[in-house]
Amino acid sequence: MKFALLGADPEALELARGVAADHRHQLVWASDWGPFRRDVERFAPTARFEHAWESLLVSDDIDAVIVASSADVDAAADRLRKLVQSGKPLLVSHPVHPSMLIGYELDMIRQETRSPILPYAPTRWHPAVRRLAALFGAEPTAPLGQLEQVIIERRLADRSAENVRKHFARDVGLARLLGGELTRLSAMAPTSAPSGYASLGVQLSGPANVLIRYSVLPVEREAAARVTAIGGGGKAELLMPAEGDWSLAWGESDVQPPESFPDWDPAAAALDQFARLLAGEVAHPTWVDACRDIELADSIQRSLDKGRTVELHYEDYTEDGTFKGTMTSLGCALLWLAPLVLLVGIVLGQMGLPIADYVPHMLLGVLGIFLLLQLLRLAVPSKSP
Repeated sequence: MKFALLGADPEALELARGVAADHRHQLVWASDWGPFRRDVERFAPTARFEHAWESLLVSDDIDAVIVASSADVDAAADRLRKLVQSGKPLLVSHPVHPSMLIGYELDMIRQETRSPILPYAPTRWHPAVRRLAALFGAEPTAPLGQLEQVIIERRLADRSAENVRKHFARDVGLARLLGGELTRLSAMAPTSAPSGYASLGVQLSGPANVLIRYSVLPVEREAAARVTAIGGGGKAELLMPAEGDWSLAWGESDVQPPESFPDWDPAAAALDQFARLLAGEVAHPTWVDACRDIELADSIQRSLDKGRTVELHYEDYTEDGTFKGTMTSLGCALLWLAPLVLLVGIVLGQMGLPIADYVPHMLLGVLGIFLLLQLLRLAVPSKSP
């Protein structure tokens, strides 16, 4: 399979390097590489470099595109829309865009064009995470019983608001994998200003009744994350360093030594998942999973501003649903405005102004136009069974 690299961030470069190292694939094209051109040339010397990324949309010799995140969010959103509209399979950094609205907009386009999108979330595919998830369950054979709490501590050298939200979107995907869907979020920080994210604490929960606690901490020795999962029969602790092998400790420490997970290739795992997606199989996380992660990260600021728990009501965003929501809002507005317009007409009539005689006719015309707008529903194609 021939890949293109659009943009460059550490995750996209990791994927591109994995493509170049796999004999089944080839990196043939790159654009918007920023300061990383020499890195790309080192592991993909035959790739061609182009400044005009739009040529990618009409290129027939590219099978899939690796898309990096970008600091220019407006340009990134436009680029993603055009790529999804083109129908090319995409392997994207997660989160590839910080706005949940853009994410759900892309999902609506994706449903129409059938464009395969796989978010790069290697934490979910790590064998240590699969082993951790297997330790808990409602079955009597589960070593640590039913999962009750998950505590995630993320140590970061860069604790800016943008970087914290980015890592939270990735880590909350792991929390959702372990604890199920999360529908309530409560964030705490010394201040709701961006500086408060350096000491951010978040609590989440959902229908599965698993409590998730997330905290941002400064780096002690190295950037890393620690996941502590607590069940009715004990706890497990997963250490996830930025560099090096992950380790999982559970049970009695003097009887059960920590399990180590060396020699794991995240890019190879992503390419395997991507191949499954292109073959028509279910690959996780889905693009909707990525949107959920971004929505939870987006909700942190709302919780800080309001000082309370934010309730999330996940919906399937489709053209049909968007149309119905818009018409509902417009209809409610007309119901509120109609009595006000009639009242204004009465006042104008008392003042002897001739225009008062036409107020009911104008109101009737507006309501008639609103009813005719319902016919636009026929312009939205229904889904095939």
